[in-house]
Amino acid sequence: MEKKNLEVPMSENEFLNLLQLARNHDQTAMYKLLEYYKDDIYKLSQYMKMPQEDAVQSIVVEMIDLFMKAD
Repeated sequence: MEKKNLEVPMSENEFLNLLQLARNHDQTAMYKLLEYYKDDIYKLSQYMKMPQEDAVQSIVVEMIDLFMKAD
């Protein structure tokens, strides 16, 4: 049986607000964005041919880079 996702989706306005704060070096906002995608990060890391801990770290670094460059 598949686990049900009970998390409430983030609204577009909330996401954009957190993104703007993160781009202004707000660590709490960056943490909230990464936490929102945590399950997806771990799922994707399972398909990378490296230790899972390294894969998670690589994905997180790339996401931070994307968040900082987002327009």
